[in-house]
This record gives sequence, structure tokens and C-alpha cells, in this order.
Amino acid sequence: MAACRFALAGLAAGSCSGGPMVSLADGQITVSLNPSLSGNDLLVTVRNEHGSSSGKILLINDHIRSNIYQTPNNQLVVIEQGGGDAFFVLPKNEKPRYLPEKETAERETDSDRWQYLGVVKGDVFHTDIPECIALLGEGSSPYRRQYQKRDFC
Repeated sequence: MAACRFALAGLAAGSCSGGPMVSLADGQITVSLNPSLSGNDLLVTVRNEHGSSSGKILLINDHIRSNIYQTPNNQLVVIEQGGGDAFFVLPKNEKPRYLPEKETAERETDSDRWQYLGVVKGDVFHTDIPECIALLGEGSSPYRRQYQKRDFC
């Protein structure tokens, strides 16, 4: 799978090579999704004009489907199929900051208040595909339970 990069700033959607965009209140943010060389992890990198931050999500299988959310307090959340997640703080005038699981207290976990921005499916970012979290019979997630499905979406 090719690396998927998209900016969160306008209102258009399309393939990663064309720079698909969605609206984000905090300005332009670029998100890259790259499978690791081992194929076991998805490296999520969030970049703004001040720098970047990266975190990993365990890949349950190689068919990528990643839901993207913004929280009320300006965090960006990526939930991969299988239920793995990555949280990033998007501070003003600073680079994004990855919040690993050990920093759960800082994560904005009330997922009923999150805004679904869209989904990266394959190498394309879509804003018009309904929210669904594919758990593939293996994973689980404490977030967005009403959108979870035990198999593929």
C-alpha cells in the first residue's frame, strides 16, 4: 500500500496524491498514514507549520480503513480497523503532540462529542462514506461503540 497523505483544511475529498481535504477549525493539518516495513504497524504522522509528531497503531490486517475525528478540545483521533487508535493534541502555535496510551488522562475520550471528519479507505480519503469501525472479529474499541461492526465495513 502506498503512503496516504492528506490535508485537513478545505472541503474537497479525493485520492491521496491529489491532496484530499476536509475542514478543521485549527487551520491546515497534514496527516500521513504509512505501513511499517514489518507490516505490523501503521505509522500516523500529524504535521502543521510548526512541526510534526508520530504514533503507531497495530495493524490487524493489510486492508487499511482509518476513521479520522476531531474532538471539541482540538485533538485529532485516528481509529484503525481492528479498533487501534492514535490521539494527537493540536495546540496553537506549537507542533502536534502524540498522546500514547500511558497518557490516557490527557486524551479526550468522550467519543460522543467527537466530530467524524471522514475515512481513509485504501489510499483515498472520503468525507462522504458513513462512519463505521470494522473490528474484524479481533479488535475492540471503547470509542464510538454505535459505529462498531464485528467484521468488515
